[in-house]
Amino acid sequence: MENSKFSTTVGKGVKILLEVALIIACFFIAEAPVLAEIPNFKWDTLAHANLLKHTLILLGTTVFSFAVLYFVYKRINDGFRLANDKAGVKRGLLITLLTLAPIYVIADIISYYGHVTDADLQFEYGSNLFLIFIICAAIVSPIMEELLFQGIIQGGLFKKLNPAVAIIITAGLFSLVHGNIDNLLKCLVIFIQGLSYAYIYYKTKDIRFAILGHGLNNFLAIMETLMLIKLGL
Repeated sequence: MENSKFSTTVGKGVKILLEVALIIACFFIAEAPVLAEIPNFKWDTLAHANLLKHTLILLGTTVFSFAVLYFVYKRINDGFRLANDKAGVKRGLLITLLTLAPIYVIADIISYYGHVTDADLQFEYGSNLFLIFIICAAIVSPIMEELLFQGIIQGGLFKKLNPAVAIIITAGLFSLVHGNIDNLLKCLVIFIQGLSYAYIYYKTKDIRFAILGHGLNNFLAIMETLMLIKLGL
């Protein structure tokens, strides 16, 4: 009996370690397209980057990342599709907008009064790679990250957990892996955003709306930051 309990405990421990390793590996794969928006050659600079090479990097890493993440997603979810026709487009859009609007305002207020800035955007602003940065931030990253966090983690690895617990843990991981532990306010902002994406996915069971919410949030944040930069604020 004791050996059986020990074996069960060891088995669960190994399973958890494998799941953690899977999450870490998938995160790096999901972030691979980011390589396209930073100088990664000796002759590269922000002002004189070779757009053709960076565009090819973006296309190549995007195809690779999506293929791997989609494969893992389908295996974990037993072939479950990305979209859920039962959710309905109108209902999905309504849930997305009603969830995103207050969350965006709350996160914006915290960012403003806490002087939380988008360092990546300010770093890329005015460079040859700025358009690639916007494409990554508003389109590619939302697709990859939602496929990972909502598709693989929340709806896959955490599907047996209480929905509220799964949402909170997923949002926590989302905030943690974005590397903002040293800035608690920025960590809080990203955690709140992660909650909104996780909630949208939970309510719609359709990852397209989580991607839409994520992409829309990032695009609005970019436009707002650009406006503040131009105003000198």
